[in-house]
Amino acid sequence: MSAAGSGPDPSGPSEEEAQAQARALALLEATHSFPCAYSVTVIAFNQADVTAEVRRAVYGGADEPEDGGAHHSQESRGGKYLSHRIAVPVPDARSVLELYARLRVIEGVVTLL
Repeated sequence: MSAAGSGPDPSGPSEEEAQAQARALALLEATHSFPCAYSVTVIAFNQADVTAEVRRAVYGGADEPEDGGAHHSQESRGGKYLSHRIAVPVPDARSVLELYARLRVIEGVVTLL
């Protein structure tokens, strides 16, 4: 369910995008000791295929983590949305940005925290 044509831009990031990425990396490195378990929350539509896509994006193509990482889900009051709270083992700050990039392109993801 990934968005079509959402691969990396062959021309590379613009100067503004490169600066934003550098700021994000610096902030992550200042606030986390890598490697670590990084906590991410994904709000998405409560659909089995969206949930499977989120899990694959987080766990590198697998539906379950190899190391038994934490994944907690909670349905919204009306049942339309599902909140996924996930602790993801990451080796460095760049991996966090890559994780968000993989999640951002999933059709059905509403919010990333």
